[in-house]
Amino acid sequence: MIKTTDISNAASPATIIFESLRNAIIEGALKDGEPLCQDALAKMFNTSRMPVREALTRLQEYGLVRAQRYKGSVVASLSADEAVEIFDFRCLLEPAVIRAAVPRMAPAILAAARQHAHAFSSSSDPNVWGLKTGPFTDIIRGKWAGLSPQRGGQYF
Repeated sequence: MIKTTDISNAASPATIIFESLRNAIIEGALKDGEPLCQDALAKMFNTSRMPVREALTRLQEYGLVRAQRYKGSVVASLSADEAVEIFDFRCLLEPAVIRAAVPRMAPAILAAARQHAHAFSSSSDPNVWGLKTGPFTDIIRGKWAGLSPQRGGQYF
């Protein structure tokens, strides 16, 4: 008899690598400018380079990793001035995006956005902030971009 395990809800290797690296960056275990070698990471996680590449791409989207020509990926660093500039810009832009997106959201999508916003605002853990703001922002961006089922979206 073969013992089976339901893996339908298990995280993908890329997601596991992404979360592990994201946590290490946020907690300071990986320092600004530290190189992230695909081969070494693949070996560390006992996988191929493909999920490592996918994880590094997602980390780039979050601004935690930068790709450098001929050097590969490195942990991103921000100066204090850059951080302030990004924060100020987001403070100006995000309320306008939310005001435009929310009235057009289907009730189920709006409920999901509220759930992510509540989880973010009720936590003092920076790891939770990163996990919850990403999905919230994805929902808002999808609505702002005007995605519809006819265009491959899920927001209307």
